[in-house]
Amino acid sequence: MCQPSYIWLFAAWVLWVQYETIGVGTIKYEKNWVPEAAYPEAGYSKCIEDMRTLAKRHVEGMKSQPNVTSVERVTFIGEREAVTTELKSGGSFHRTYVCFPDTVKPQ
Repeated sequence: MCQPSYIWLFAAWVLWVQYETIGVGTIKYEKNWVPEAAYPEAGYSKCIEDMRTLAKRHVEGMKSQPNVTSVERVTFIGEREAVTTELKSGGSFHRTYVCFPDTVKPQ
C-alpha cells in the first residue's frame, strides 16, 4: 500500500462510513457520515486494513439476504471502499468507507 507522505503529521485516524439509502414508493433519500472507529496508536495502516475488512464483511452479509438482487464492492484509488446493494423493491443502499485524519469531519 502506498502511503501519502503527510500521514505522519496527524495524531489519529478515524474510519468513517457514509450511509446512503434510496427508497422507492416514498422516494426516501438519506445520507449521513458515522465514525466507525478511531486509531490514535495504530494509525493509518490499521485504519485502512479495518476499512477493507468492514467493506468485505458487509458484502458477504448482504449476499445472503433474500431481498437483495445484487451487491457490488469497489476499491477506489485514494484509499476508499464503496459497497452498493440493490434491493428487489427497487431501492438501494450505498456505503462508502474512508479513513480521515482526526481533524477532518466529512459532510
